[in-house]
Order: sequence, then structure tokens, then C-alpha cells
Amino acid sequence: MINAKDRVKFKSRKVFVEADPPADRNRPLEWRRSINTIDVNANRLVIKEHHSVTEHDYDFDFGEADNELEKVLIKPKIGLRRVVSSIVPLSDIRDSVYRTIEVDKDEKIYSFLKSDEYLELTLTDDEPLNKDARIFAAGTQNGYAWIDEDEEHLSVNVSVGKDVLSQLISEIKSGRVAQVQFRIALDSFSFEVDDALREWYHPRDLVIDGRMAHAALESFSIVSKEYAHKPLPMSVPESEGRTDEGNVQHQSQLPQINHVVDLTYLKSIKTVLWFIFGALIVLWLGGRA
Repeated sequence: MINAKDRVKFKSRKVFVEADPPADRNRPLEWRRSINTIDVNANRLVIKEHHSVTEHDYDFDFGEADNELEKVLIKPKIGLRRVVSSIVPLSDIRDSVYRTIEVDKDEKIYSFLKSDEYLELTLTDDEPLNKDARIFAAGTQNGYAWIDEDEEHLSVNVSVGKDVLSQLISEIKSGRVAQVQFRIALDSFSFEVDDALREWYHPRDLVIDGRMAHAALESFSIVSKEYAHKPLPMSVPESEGRTDEGNVQHQSQLPQINHVVDLTYLKSIKTVLWFIFGALIVLWLGGRA
């Protein structure tokens, strides 16, 4: 975990280094830029649908226009923009996300600010890029992630396209979605020691350079309510689970308790008990004599 007192120095757009490395180290350790992924499990999703009906020219000036122009000031604009959003506590996410804060402009020294409240994820139906833009190729659904210095929560806004968002909204409205598991690609920096030694399932620290970084939705999986907490069926041996027609019976095999008792043993026990009772009576009468 990053310490609040840690400082790094800007080396290039691809690397930050320790600002004050120990004297006995031959080089400062590095934070290296790459496309990292974070997994977000959303249990509550909100659908927002914005309908546009008309539009008008906000720059129009009545004082400078003829009366005839007033007839075309408001025009039809029928449209629909949909957004799916979710707020997830950052404590429910394995990895931690920080941003850099400039400490010394001349020396290019930075500290870290951690987002420690919640992640606000927003999916839009914006169209993909029509040409290459920065790290995104043409045709890519893109977005951004940022941490406001005064709010300390992480915001991720990514486009998924109209078709994908329509499918997701349809699933949500069906009422059968228990959880949606998102994997988000984040343009960020990771610590070289973690990259070399950390097991893939261990938490890690990721750093956004400045206020905002590129982000994209890599994938998502929908978990249905009917399967979220359904117990696994018990396996049935093939030799015991076939019917007369040869079909496998899909029923749990419970232990069979034998309730049949041999009556011969009951008669023998009854005889012994009567013999013991008679012997006790004889002994009792003999003692009184």
C-alpha cells in the first residue's frame, strides 16, 4: 500500500521514479505506465433515459433579427440518450486507485491522493471514435477515469455503443439480474516491485497521472438471480440413476435407512427378559423365608 508520505518524481510520460531512494540502492524504483484492468461488481444499476423533443438557437438575439426569423427559432429534435450508472463502495473492489498531486513544480515532485469512498461508474450509448485518438484506435468505444481532488472518489465514464447498452438495459428491466461484473481497462501506473512479485489475485495500487486518465470497458458478465445462489446438484451414479427406459434420474440420492426388523430377534429377547424376571422373584421369596 502506498504511504501518504511517499513522493515520486516525473521522469517521462511512461515512468515515475522514487523521489528519495535509499543511498544504498543502485537506482530508484519505478512506477511504470501500462493498461491495467480493475474488476467491478455492481449489484444496483440505475437507468436514465433523456428524451429530447425540440431545440433552439441559444445565441439568437431578438433585438437584431427580423420578425420573420421568429418562425424558425424552435425546431424539432426527437432523440433519446440513455445512461446506465452504478455506485460501488471502493472497499468492495480489490485494487486501490490513486492520482498524482503536484508538490514541487520545478523539481517535478508529486504525492499521491487515494480515492477511498466509492466508484461512480457510468455507461453511455455514445458512438465509437471515427478516427484514431490518442491511445484509442478508430472504431473503439472509449472513456475516461478521474479523481477530483476535493471529493476523493473515483469516477469512470465509458461508452459502450447503442446496441450493447440496449441489451444491458433489456436485461436490467427484466428483473432477473442479480449482479453485473465489469472489467475496466485503465491507463495507469503500477509499481515495478508489485509487477514482478505480486500474485495475480493479490490487491495492487494503480496511479492515475493527474486528474484524468483514459479508460474503456473491456467486458462485462451478467449474473442472473436464478443462478446467483442456486446450490450445486448432487451427482448421481449412472448405474443407480437409470430408469427402465435408460434415462438418468436427476434426483439427489439420499441415504436409505432400513426400517425392517427381524421379529425372531424380538422373541428371543422377550424370552430372556421373562427368565431374568422369574429368577429375581425366586431370589426375593427365598430371602423372605
